[in-house]
Amino acid sequence: MPSCSLWLDADDASSMTLNGSGVSEWRNKSVDDTGLFDHAQSNASYQPAYITGAINSRTVVRFDGSDDELRGAGSTSRRSPAGSDQTFTYFIVARETAGASGIETLLQWGLNSGYILSATHTTWVIQNQRGAGGKYMTFSDATGGYDVYTDAAGAMLTTARIFTMTQTTSNQTYHVTGTLNASTSNPWTNVYPSDNGFIYSMIGDDAYGGGARSFEGDIAELVCYARNLTAAERTTVETYLQNKWDITVATQSVDPVLGSD
Repeated sequence: MPSCSLWLDADDASSMTLNGSGVSEWRNKSVDDTGLFDHAQSNASYQPAYITGAINSRTVVRFDGSDDELRGAGSTSRRSPAGSDQTFTYFIVARETAGASGIETLLQWGLNSGYILSATHTTWVIQNQRGAGGKYMTFSDATGGYDVYTDAAGAMLTTARIFTMTQTTSNQTYHVTGTLNASTSNPWTNVYPSDNGFIYSMIGDDAYGGGARSFEGDIAELVCYARNLTAAERTTVETYLQNKWDITVATQSVDPVLGSD
């Protein structure tokens, strides 16, 4: 399908550069954006681990919840994996490896060249929330303004799940392993940055630094399309991911206000 802007596949060794058991580079397999959105880490102390046979006998990238992170960037002509019209469909196959409380960041985009936040530019993040108030997955801005988030039934587990975020010109939706869990009618205007200086990203942590929001778990695959896929197209990708990673489709409870598929 056209418009695949980002494809990071942990089970494809040819897309990795390893430093012993650490991942020093994770390259984008997308044909549409070859050479863009690669993620790397030169400091061996911050490199996530390359773990073979982890999910369905396949390899994952494991983040330690302390300081592991990979850093990437787009270009002035392709500032983010989202479409320039602010639409996208994002798939993440992941699981947590521990049950401690806290906010954990899987991905953050819209940082400046120093990989820090700006008071005048809002980034967007995909996070695993494991707080006292419950567990859920969020797609939010860096200030904690949650646009769309799952209920507890859609939370990240220690078994792998598929988290699918879609933004159209009129709404956002969150599917968990193929089932609609949450939606909102407030799409963002900054998933494709308006400023050429904010094209930088992080996987496994965010710009708050110090490991305060580091992800503790496994990322198996990330796929992004620079448009909102049709329902049939989304199902095609989710079926591919389900079959590849041996993920069981489970029925999710849905907020009655939000509705369901």
